[in-house]
Amino acid sequence: MQDAYDAAAEAEYMDAYMEVVRAVSAADDEVLHQLEQAEQPVTINNIEAMQELVGGSAYGRIFGADRTKAEKIIDSMSDEKSLREAIESLDDEKSESIPQSDEADINSYDSVRQAALKNNIIDLVKNLNRQRDYRIPVLSDDKIGVMKLTMISDGSDSGRISIRYDNESCGEVSIELKVTDDTFDVFGVCTGENNDFAGLLQNAAEKIKEEFNFEKTNVYANSNDKVTDITYEKSESQPSSKLYRIAKSFISDLM
Repeated sequence: MQDAYDAAAEAEYMDAYMEVVRAVSAADDEVLHQLEQAEQPVTINNIEAMQELVGGSAYGRIFGADRTKAEKIIDSMSDEKSLREAIESLDDEKSESIPQSDEADINSYDSVRQAALKNNIIDLVKNLNRQRDYRIPVLSDDKIGVMKLTMISDGSDSGRISIRYDNESCGEVSIELKVTDDTFDVFGVCTGENNDFAGLLQNAAEKIKEEFNFEKTNVYANSNDKVTDITYEKSESQPSSKLYRIAKSFISDLM
């Protein structure tokens, strides 16, 4: 009887494992590109976790429908220390994801794999966080999505901020913010309607200009069939808290 059960359990495991292998073989080039770009090992765990990040479902898997937890990360974006600590605290979500020994489905490979995937996503988000390659939750009417946020200092309060996410009306979006002492420039590309997108960027830029007392702002918006990430060379120079506050305000206006 035990031998038959073990054989059935092993068969279930192998079927599920081969499903994972096939999924990895079919991984989108963007998934592999982002792992390599972030200098993360190209393993099955990281590929599956990055697929969730690129697909925008990672924070929904971590938080479920709890938007309050997502809002706490968004609220922490005012400075590097607070944001890093908020993302590191995702470890608190791991304890809720591990099946306990008294659960009826403890021998179900799928339930264990889903719990492991959630933990792998958290580990990857934390690793990226330590490189200032942030994955931030973004809130829409009906779900919690994922926003890719990076920034680099150009000295003092000057610098550049890169934002990549999916917008319900504008499609895939890639935005770069360029900040100097007296100017705030916005460069954006989307895969959807340019008119809606240009208006969204213009409104957000005007609010930033007023909030941070910039003398001038310029907005450049375009549409294309495909958008790409804007990436920066790694730098030891720490972005100022002003850049973090600008990023937080701009992202809040986008939502």
